[in-house]
Amino acid sequence: MGSIPLELGYSSSLQDIDFSYNLLNGSVPVSVWNLCDNNKLVSFRVHGNLLSGSIPKPGLPNASCANLTVLDFGRNLFTGVKRV
Repeated sequence: MGSIPLELGYSSSLQDIDFSYNLLNGSVPVSVWNLCDNNKLVSFRVHGNLLSGSIPKPGLPNASCANLTVLDFGRNLFTGVKRV
């Protein structure tokens, strides 16, 4: 149990994040998109937790996650508009 720490987005070397099925709660901090700044982030999985609120948009207008191939927010408690 716990939440995704804001500081996670300030790591300079993370490539594969898998927090699936960890009973995480709270919201996803917008800082996670900072991991895309150096195009190192390849996968981000938070499947099967208790995360809620809306999924944040990247904080920087030109943020690009060009190397991100897996993004799994499934089976959480998110709210807001669902976009496909």
